[in-house]
Amino acid sequence: MLKPREERRLLDGHRWVFSNEVEEAPTDLSAGDVVELFTHGGRFLGMGFYHPHSLIRVRLLTTAREPMTPEFFERRFAQAWTCRQRFLPETDALRVVYGESDGLPGLIVDRYGRYLVIQSLSAGMERQLPMLLDVCERMFQPAGIVLKNDAPLRTLEGLPLAVEVARGTVPELVSVHTRGLTLWVDLLKGQKTGLFLDQAENHQMVQRWCAGARVLDGFCYVGAFGLTCGKAGAKEVIGVDRSAPAIQLAERNAETNGLKPTCRFVIGDMEEYLTACARAKDKFDIIGLDPPAFARSKQQVPVALKGYEKLNSLALACVSEGGLLLTSSCSHHVDRVHFLNMLRRAAQKAGRRVQLWAVRSQAPDHPILLSMPETEYLKCALLYVS
Repeated sequence: MLKPREERRLLDGHRWVFSNEVEEAPTDLSAGDVVELFTHGGRFLGMGFYHPHSLIRVRLLTTAREPMTPEFFERRFAQAWTCRQRFLPETDALRVVYGESDGLPGLIVDRYGRYLVIQSLSAGMERQLPMLLDVCERMFQPAGIVLKNDAPLRTLEGLPLAVEVARGTVPELVSVHTRGLTLWVDLLKGQKTGLFLDQAENHQMVQRWCAGARVLDGFCYVGAFGLTCGKAGAKEVIGVDRSAPAIQLAERNAETNGLKPTCRFVIGDMEEYLTACARAKDKFDIIGLDPPAFARSKQQVPVALKGYEKLNSLALACVSEGGLLLTSSCSHHVDRVHFLNMLRRAAQKAGRRVQLWAVRSQAPDHPILLSMPETEYLKCALLYVS
């Protein structure tokens, strides 16, 4: 039961109940139990996963009384899959289920060709995993399913960190075809679930300006942005990442796509690389920045913004006059206002005149639930530099 007047956010479509909003709950409930939720006045609000020790006390699954059967989850999966099929271009690398936005709180399902990668980020979904694996096998007939349960968010739910092949077999590397590229990805040891799927359309946005351009792909991972630019006619692409395995895959991806003469990848720290370029007055027509999350809590935001500002000011110093900077933040706690204000300060620090050409978010297979701001995390800006 909720405290008085705590139901409005839920009635507006939010999917979480926080611990300070709950007045009363049975004492015998365990993490991941399915519970019914009521207002203080006894009005039924829905059913969801309960966690007695989490800040997110209830993750709402449905506003109806219905059993959590395989048929329930199949309906949710089918709705999510129909949505992807309607608006996504030809690709066999995409997010099939994006948690709360698809009515499946704490569940991520990504498809890479004939393989699925699943992350369960809540105790409730963890308890449903055997059933969910069966549903995935029936719907998608994958050759293999990876449980990529190494996300730090799991520790907040009291869940262990592990990566394993749950069904079928999964090779060391998997080849996928997406948006004109063939990419090799590591589903077991790679970052995230294998690729940064959320950036795919942001990468494509820059293609029209790539012909003859010199491109720097910062935090390049397996090279998706740089290779997209190379495919669109860039004359030179340099990718930088601290991960040696990622750079090896980026080089292999360049060779697979016939872009070896154009694209080269180096192991290095991006801030140090930009500092050296700025000192040498080494300029690029297009620079892409996709750093890791600098702020994993609200308390870290001020320090994170300083880090983003320094990184972007260095990048702006290295952009040719009339060039472009495609820059991102995946820190959920850094909102759009903070992000754009940071870029304004970075431009002032670099002494560059900057026009904002576009502000984007994550790709459509990571849909944002308008009633739940927490489902939006990626900010991406395209800047014209003069």
